[in-house]
Amino acid sequence: MDMQISVLDKKRTIEEITKEESEGKILLGTAAGIDCYHCLYLGVINSRGLFLKKVNFYRICEGDERIKPDEYPVTVAFYK
Repeated sequence: MDMQISVLDKKRTIEEITKEESEGKILLGTAAGIDCYHCLYLGVINSRGLFLKKVNFYRICEGDERIKPDEYPVTVAFYK
């Protein structure tokens, strides 16, 4: 499911991709949170706003890729 966001009154879509589709893309960061939008929020506050200008894709991590799986239900990797 793609994420719909608004940045300075412009609507943007962040496309969900698979692990295979992420190959060749630039990893911006990975976050663990309560849902995908929470992870997106964590990316924004840790990059001082530049994150939203760069991010185009996201992938939900599974298995050993997850960060703190006992504390957070979802881990998301963000790509340019």
